[in-house]
Order: sequence, then structure tokens, then C-alpha cells
Amino acid sequence: MKLSRYFVSLTLFSVVVLVAGCGVLQQQPEAASSAINQQQKPTPALQELLTKCDMTHDGTLADIVAQTQKAWLRPAGLERFHVNDAYTKRKEEFHPLFVRLGLIDEVMPQQKWYRYAVVHGANVLVVRARLAYLAKIWQAGVRFQQLVFLTGQRILDPVQETEQALCDRNQDILPIRSDWQYDRQDLPTNETEMMRFIYEQAAVPAELRAVPLTVIDAPQIIDDRGNTKRPNTQSTIHEWLKTNPEPGRCLAISNQPFVGYQDSVMRTELPAGFDLETVGLALPSVYESVALCLDSLARWLYQENIRRNLK
Repeated sequence: MKLSRYFVSLTLFSVVVLVAGCGVLQQQPEAASSAINQQQKPTPALQELLTKCDMTHDGTLADIVAQTQKAWLRPAGLERFHVNDAYTKRKEEFHPLFVRLGLIDEVMPQQKWYRYAVVHGANVLVVRARLAYLAKIWQAGVRFQQLVFLTGQRILDPVQETEQALCDRNQDILPIRSDWQYDRQDLPTNETEMMRFIYEQAAVPAELRAVPLTVIDAPQIIDDRGNTKRPNTQSTIHEWLKTNPEPGRCLAISNQPFVGYQDSVMRTELPAGFDLETVGLALPSVYESVALCLDSLARWLYQENIRRNLK
């Protein structure tokens, strides 16, 4: 199955379910409860996963974080879409646990109105999928006052994010406007430019296009050793907060298996007055990677340890 066809079929399915459930104005439970309970102990699903991975720990979140950081994180400097899955043969074994941990299934909006819709940046394929999801939930009746792109100056990948990928009218994830044209001199070179480029070419409803857009262009990160790293979720949020957005209900758009991690980062960083809900597309089985899920879970647990210690 082509990835683009997957996203189209998934978003169409989402609309059907969403239309039926848009009237349910209930608070979405924090995603972290699927991995860590209120006593900061691992849930049965997480404990079973740790056992299957032969990971010993003292039962505390801090020690679980220390062990999973060493065992599950991808090498520094390697993007998610470059990760090699060393656990391929255990995919069927781990899949039910990933479902229970909230890393696989779609998470849909629970309300109909938000002050902000925040779209997290990613590679071009995922950006298209997230924007397509945004358009679909808009068509299903979800409304927001402002649109925010949390992105930054990540250099585009020369293999995954080519001119062909950026301008492909045959892709069916997010249809391109029939009147859209581009000049090769205007091709994006970083993620911020790419998100603007993809949104500009997208055939989205006119009412959605009219929603005020803020694009956060987070700079490269310079670490303590002087090394340059790409912007991350946390740094893009910091840049947004520098613009002094007024507190309000916030809908963040992600996709699995990153919904929990990005939700936790935003909950850590957003000040009082922001009511956050993070939603996103399901992870298709054909593209499910054990290594990717473990990497995302390790980052999620790390962030939850920080967040809960701030309370």
C-alpha cells in the first residue's frame, strides 16, 4: 500500500468517526496515564514491555528513564526516518503493548472549538499528512481562531525531501491547488520554508485558508560544546511563547507514535491558562517500526519525568 493512499483512507475514516463524536465535550485524559500511573509507577503495559526487553529497574520513573534512554534512543544526529529497526522480528509480539501504551491508535479531537490549532513540524511527508488531517477535521466542524506552525531551521533531507517530493502533483495525501505554480529559485531549504511551501500549494477550504497563520521559525540549537543541532519540539514552543500568545484552548496536531511525547512536551512548557489537547493520525501496521516506537516512548518517559517533578 502506498503511504499516501494510507493517509487518505485514514483521514476519510477519521471524518466519519469525528462527525459522529464532535458533540462530545469531554476532557481528554492525559496520554501519559497509559504508561505511568498517578503514583509515578509503570502501568502493567509498560512493565510487560520492559520485561520483554530484559530491562531491570528499581520501579521508579527516574530509573526507568535512565534505562530506556540507554537502550531505546536512536543515535544522536539520526532523524526518525533514518532509524533501522533491529526489532523487526518482534513486531507482532510488541504491537499489542504499543496499542495499550497509546503509541498506535488515532487520537481524535474531543471538542469543536479551540483558540489555537498548532501543527508540529516534521518531514515533508508527515507535514502533508498532518495538514490533511487539519483540513479534514475542519471539514468535520472543528474550528479554531488561530493556526500556528511550530517549526524551525532544520535543513531538509536531500534524499527524502527533494524537489520531486515537494512538488509532486501525483501524491494524494494533500491535493495541490490546480492554479499553484512555483519558481525553482523559491524551493525551500529548511523545514520552516517547507511548511509554508506545502501549505501554500495545498487545496484546503477557503475558510480554513482565511484563519490567521503564525509560523514559528525556531533557530538551530547550539549546545554547551558548541555543536549545532536542529530545532526540536521544546525549542519551537519556546519561540512561540516569546510572541506572548494569549492563553486559551489549544489543539495540537501530531501523529503516532509521537502524540504522547509531543503532548508531554507541550504540557511541560505551556504556562497556566492553556488547555491542551493533542491529536493525531494512527500509525499504519505496514509502517510500524518497533525501534521507532521504543525511541518515541523513551523520549516520552524522559519528558514525563521532567514534567511530574515540576508539579
